Amino acid sequence: MKIFALSVLVLGLLLVVFLFYMGAFDRVRIQEEVKGPFYVLSHERVGDYRNVGLTFEVLQKELPEKGIRDFKLFSIYLDNPNDVPKEKLRCEVGALFAEPLSKVPEGLSLDLKTRTIPSRKYIFAEFPLKNFLSYLPRNL
Repeated sequence: MKIFALSVLVLGLLLVVFLFYMGAFDRVRIQEEVKGPFYVLSHERVGDYRNVGLTFEVLQKELPEKGIRDFKLFSIYLDNPNDVPKEKLRCEVGALFAEPLSKVPEGLSLDLKTRTIPSRKYIFAEFPLKNFLSYLPRNL
């Protein structure tokens, strides 16, 4: 019985440490600030906002395979999901870079384009993520 209790205690402690590492207890910061310009490689998509994560996964997998590193993922949601049907919701999903890319890499499964988003005042949120599992504890 003592071994079982000790095992449960150790597993519970490991779970808490893992959740701290993944950022489960960190706060999402929402700020308004002048940012930019942003150099982006983006994909325009139409459909339920719940499926945006699939596009993030593709970008996170395929860009490093093409030798593209040092980027942050972003999304811009263009419609209010309370007013627009799910199948017509528009958004832009992509990767931010510190410097502009000279061309779009070939052989990607998404239709991507490069553009520059100008410098101005934006409202943005930064999620303290380690990887996509960091979203999970927040949604439980």
